[in-house]
Amino acid sequence: GEYARALGLLLLRQDRADEACEWLKRWRAAAESPDASGLSAIGACLQQQGRAAEAVDAFAAAAKAGPSGAALSNLGASLLEAHRPREAAEVLARALALSPSLAAALTSRGYALAEVGDLRGARESLQRAVEVDPSHATGHNNLGHFLRAHTADAAAAVHHGREAVRLAPNAAAHHFNLAESLRLALQMTDA
Repeated sequence: GEYARALGLLLLRQDRADEACEWLKRWRAAAESPDASGLSAIGACLQQQGRAAEAVDAFAAAAKAGPSGAALSNLGASLLEAHRPREAAEVLARALALSPSLAAALTSRGYALAEVGDLRGARESLQRAVEVDPSHATGHNNLGHFLRAHTADAAAAVHHGREAVRLAPNAAAHHFNLAESLRLALQMTDA
């Protein structure tokens, strides 16, 4: 049982989601009462495989097994991936009630609020994410994207895009968002 779990977690860290999921499923079948971290790992595997609905179920089971800010944050992020932003925003509010400085939850909640049209709340949540954790690359990336899409503050969008790329230089999405912010900034100076 624990061997299957350990191997599954190792494979997940190596971005080998298919193999990781198989080992983690073996662990879950053998475990008398699976714990939250193992169930979260199964959710992460399923998410990497693009199986959003199943990932939501796994993260929901993890949050039930061990309700914590991190478990609820994972559930909220998976609800976003499953195109359920209202539910995500509600779950992420619960995550933040338990862990108010959890940058991942703040970032995901900002994204969810933007999806449901609460632009003020989205901006506040995204800004708080980078305030509580200035090294959170995804927070900078999402804030830069938000600023580019919803404000005329191209300079701030570029700043956060650059921070995201500096913090996570191998993340293609961060480079793309920075390039789009730079393009917008150039268009604004030409106008």
